[in-house]
Amino acid sequence: MLTVTREKIFTRNSNPGVEDVNRAYQLAGLPIPNREHAIDSLVFNQPTTHEVAHELAQTALTATDPEKAYAAALEKIKNAIAADQLRTVYLAVSEGAHRDALPAVRDKAVKDLCKAFAKTVEQIHKASAALDSEDPFSLDLAIERDATREYKTLIAAISQLGTYASIHYTRFRQNVPGALAQVLSIVNIPDLEIELVERGYGGQVTRVINDTDTADTRTVRRLGEALERNTDKALVDIANGKYPNVTFELATNDDIERRIQQAANAGVQRTA
Repeated sequence: MLTVTREKIFTRNSNPGVEDVNRAYQLAGLPIPNREHAIDSLVFNQPTTHEVAHELAQTALTATDPEKAYAAALEKIKNAIAADQLRTVYLAVSEGAHRDALPAVRDKAVKDLCKAFAKTVEQIHKASAALDSEDPFSLDLAIERDATREYKTLIAAISQLGTYASIHYTRFRQNVPGALAQVLSIVNIPDLEIELVERGYGGQVTRVINDTDTADTRTVRRLGEALERNTDKALVDIANGKYPNVTFELATNDDIERRIQQAANAGVQRTA
C-alpha cells in the first residue's frame, strides 16, 4: 500500500488585502476590475527631482544661452520638487482611501464571483461521491476505486476554497473555534438560539430547556469541533449536506458580521 503524509489543503490569508481579492478573480477566470483613478497615472508617472536634475545637467553642457537655460532649469526643478512632495502625500492619503474602499471591493467581488464559487462547491460534491466517504483524501483508497481523477479534482477544489475565503479577513471572537472563524467568509450558518440549561452537581448540564429550538445551535457547535479536528474533511461534509442548514455561500461584509455573532451564540450555554 502507498502511504502518503498529507498536509492541510485548505489554507487562507487571515488578514487579506486587495491582492487577495484579485487572486480570487484570477481563479474564477474573470478580469480584475480596474480600480485605479485617472489621477494615479499623472501623480506616479512624473519624473523625480533627481531625474529632472540629471536631464538639466546634460542640457546645460550644450546650452547656447546659459542664463535662459538656468531660468528654465529652475522652473523645471520647482515643478519636480512639487511633484515629489505631492507624490509622497498622495501615496499616504491614497493608501488610507484604498483601505476604506476595501469593504465595497469585497462586496462587489462576492457578487461577481458567486457563480464561479458555486462551481467549485459542486466539484467538491461530485468528486467526493466517487471517493471514500470517511477518508476522501486517501490516495490509496482513490487508487483502489480507480478515482484518481476525482481525487485530484477534490484536492484542487478544497485549495480553491481557501482563495475565495481570503476575500475577507478573519473575524476571531470569544467562544468561536478558530477553524470555524476561518471559514465563515464562505460558509453560511443560520441564526442560532443560545442554549438555556439546568445544571446539577459539579456544574454538569442536566437538561437543555429550549432543546427543540437549539438543534441548529448544536449542529454548528458540532461543525466547529469537526473543523478543528480536520478542516478539509469537514468542508467536504458541508458540501454533501451533512450539517443541516449549513451551506456554502460567499459572505458580504454584513453577512460575515452576522455569521460570527451567531457562531459565538453556538459556544454559549446559559444557566437558567
